[in-house]
Formats: sequence, structure tokens, C-alpha cells
Amino acid sequence: MAKNVILITSPRCGSTTFLNNIANENPGMYNHGEKLRTLGYEFETVPKTDAQRKAQFKTVIRAWNDPTQSNCLKVFPLMLREQLSPWRKETFMHDLMREADECYYLLRRDLQAQVKSAAVAFYLMSQSASISEAFHDNWEETLHIPDNEHTRAIVRAYERQIYMSNFGVLDLWYNTPQSLLRSEHKKEILWLEDIDQSQKYNRPVEFEKEPEIASVDWDSLLS
Repeated sequence: MAKNVILITSPRCGSTTFLNNIANENPGMYNHGEKLRTLGYEFETVPKTDAQRKAQFKTVIRAWNDPTQSNCLKVFPLMLREQLSPWRKETFMHDLMREADECYYLLRRDLQAQVKSAAVAFYLMSQSASISEAFHDNWEETLHIPDNEHTRAIVRAYERQIYMSNFGVLDLWYNTPQSLLRSEHKKEILWLEDIDQSQKYNRPVEFEKEPEIASVDWDSLLS
């Protein structure tokens, strides 16, 4: 029987491993990953054309609406506010959720670790690493991050973006009407720190100067 699974999450919360595990547990399921995002990260040498972006988005939607195809996909809040995409229906997220059999919300309690993980990835991309290398590679030797205006700007930028993204996930969790969801949905927040960490990436990093990142008590916002 075909099944559709949505993972609503924020960057650097273990979402790639989480979604891969869901796909592996459901033989034949197609893992669309982050393909709802069609705009690049501004590091691409050759950005996608509008026609390629539209085709990518439509391919996900067609597969999702195919009753014979099992699918899983990841949603970052920023994907819902993508500009320059007039071919997206304003209701596309609600339409996806109406056809979902399972919906998960995944976050990370440790905002400081989350921001540093994002900063490392985008620092590597600024040093010509590919997206896959920057976000998912493992390594043994400690990576040293220098303290300079470039790295401080990366940390500041992604502290703001991660903070807003996390609140975006909480907003979706809180404001999605139960009537929109199928009965088997559970509006439950999962925390990275509470799930199996055996597949965690090995990425030892040392900052020349430890960045100052605000902490947030996310649990207090749920009570």
C-alpha cells in the first residue's frame, strides 16, 4: 500500500538521516529530500533555469498525488516562502498535508550546536566544497575555523536564519488545524537529542574563537 510521509524540520537537526531511515523502512518509497526547494543557495556556478525549477517542483507534486507511489519529503519553513515561483499554488502545503499518511516535526534543543553546524557547512561551501561535502561529509582530523570577519558574518547570518526557521517549524506545528490532517497524524515535536544518535556524522571542529550564540528554551514555548 502506498504511503506519503512529510518531515517538517529545520537545518542541522539530523533530518537527512531521519528521512533516509523512513525511506529504508518502506521498500519502494521515493525519497524526494529537499526538492520542494527550487531556488539555490547562491553558491551554484550555474543556477537552475525557471523551467528547470518548475519541472522539479511539479515532479514532486505529481509523485505525491500518484496513489500507486510511496513518497517522503522534507519541508523547511523557508521552502514555503520561496520567491519567483508563480506556478506554486498558495495552498500547496495544505494540499500536501491532506495527502500525507504520516507527518513528523523534528527540531534540535541545542541552538548553539545547530548554528555552529550550519556555520561550518556554509564556511566549507565558501571554500568551494560541494553541498554534499559541506553538509554530509565525515572526517577524522579536526577542522579549524579561523576567527575573522568572514566567519563571524557566517555565524551571525545563520544564527538569525536558524532561529527564524525553528520558530517557523513551531508555527506550523501549532497552527496546522487538526481537521486538515488524517486521523493517524500526531502533532508531536521530536527532538534530535531524544532519538538514536548512532548514525551521527563524525565532523570534529574547533573554532579559533568560540562564537557567542544565544540559547533558547524551546520546551518552554510549547507549554
